[in-house]
Amino acid sequence: MTNTFRLWDFTVYFLFSWKNGGQIYDYTRQYTFRDNRAFVIDQSGKAPGTKKAINYYQTFYDGTGINSYFVEDGSFLKLRDFSIFYSINHRKLKHAHLGFLHGLRVGVRARNIFTLTKYKGYDPEVATGGDLTNYPFDDFGYPNYRVITGSVSFTF
Repeated sequence: MTNTFRLWDFTVYFLFSWKNGGQIYDYTRQYTFRDNRAFVIDQSGKAPGTKKAINYYQTFYDGTGINSYFVEDGSFLKLRDFSIFYSINHRKLKHAHLGFLHGLRVGVRARNIFTLTKYKGYDPEVATGGDLTNYPFDDFGYPNYRVITGSVSFTF
């Protein structure tokens, strides 16, 4: 969903991306179990009757063997792009002794601002089709970068 609207001298633009459904195999998360680094392995604060032995999680989740525990929902809603610009017309610039300019536009743009998802990995879009599966496979991919830029445009 995208929209651009103007309010006084401001222009606002946004782009939302939505994906409903699909599954992702989170191999990156599985490695944290293999190496005893997953959060669930931390036994502090658990009742004595619910604590597990350290090797429980490695054997239960089969080390790095493919299993259904790490298949997760790939649905998400992402604010992919947002920008806001302020435009100053020639009449206002003339009052500020900048009459040699016909227009001035100042703005900020941000990309990949936030993602709403139940996926436990970094970003549901990092998963690509894996060699071992027919569905997206998160194999230590980098998440989409958050980028914020500013701009100034002069019209002569």
